[in-house]
Amino acid sequence: MDVPVVVVTHDVPTGWVDAHPDAPFSLVTAGVEAAVARAQEIAGDRVVAVAAGTMTRQCLELGLIDLAPVVMGERAVRRQALSRGRPARQSKVCIQGDRVTHLVFPVVR
Repeated sequence: MDVPVVVVTHDVPTGWVDAHPDAPFSLVTAGVEAAVARAQEIAGDRVVAVAAGTMTRQCLELGLIDLAPVVMGERAVRRQALSRGRPARQSKVCIQGDRVTHLVFPVVR
């Protein structure tokens, strides 16, 4: 992905970490809030992205993010539901990729 990655884990796989000293991973065992704080620390003024449905849901429930991508398919979730009951905002940017469309939304606090 060519960016640092913060991984939420219960146990740090020390053998793997020792075998891959140059891997761009920060392993966080203190939970989702600590992982997001670490990601923001690493990112500075840049955007932090949350990947993985379970982490995204936990971030939404903790109020760490306001909007999440709409997932199409078997587990489709409406954008309105992900915006925690507030009206969904228009996307600022739409980037068409190969088999994926990235939408960027403003964060409303």
